[in-house]
Amino acid sequence: MSIQLVTLHGLIEPAEEAPPLADHDSTADWEAPPEESGGEADDDGTVNPDSQPDGEPWNPDAFLPPAEPAPALAYRGAAICKAVDLIQLVAPIVILLCLRDGRESFATRAVWDLVPEPKPRYRRLNAVGDVLGRGAGKQSLGLYRDSQGNFICCRENVCLAARRMTPAGLKALALRLGFPTRTDFELAVNSLPSAQVGTPT
Repeated sequence: MSIQLVTLHGLIEPAEEAPPLADHDSTADWEAPPEESGGEADDDGTVNPDSQPDGEPWNPDAFLPPAEPAPALAYRGAAICKAVDLIQLVAPIVILLCLRDGRESFATRAVWDLVPEPKPRYRRLNAVGDVLGRGAGKQSLGLYRDSQGNFICCRENVCLAARRMTPAGLKALALRLGFPTRTDFELAVNSLPSAQVGTPT
């Protein structure tokens, strides 16, 4: 059965099925599955995916636990970058690293290496690290770090990243990671350790 895959870049292409995410697949786009018919139409005539028959809304606020950003440290003069654009690139990678390999933490370089091309070229990764931590102010993801400065693979960090994605993008990413239903994804997130309160960021 042929389905339509919608990438985050807005491209639509036919495919037989979404291929599994291989360990070496560092440039795969997160492709949204087709919306099934039967959802309730909004006032403007568009179908709301959260109202469709599967009964599983993919808005992260509907099923993931709340997560406050890591506490801020004193301002260190970090340059403000285009945080909104960067977050769209790095949020799926944060979730991937937390759920895919069973690792305990990851560095900024690991995140940026997995961002699909085309992507901005940075001589230094300061801007990316600022967005992942708290260096870009309120626009930052505010991820929790360990004592070595690496980002923790924890429930809170997945929830913080998921809330910066669209429901369709989050659902597509979960499918690529091998979670066929929202319940499967939710169980995987809740099985992660929780960051300790007061972990430095």
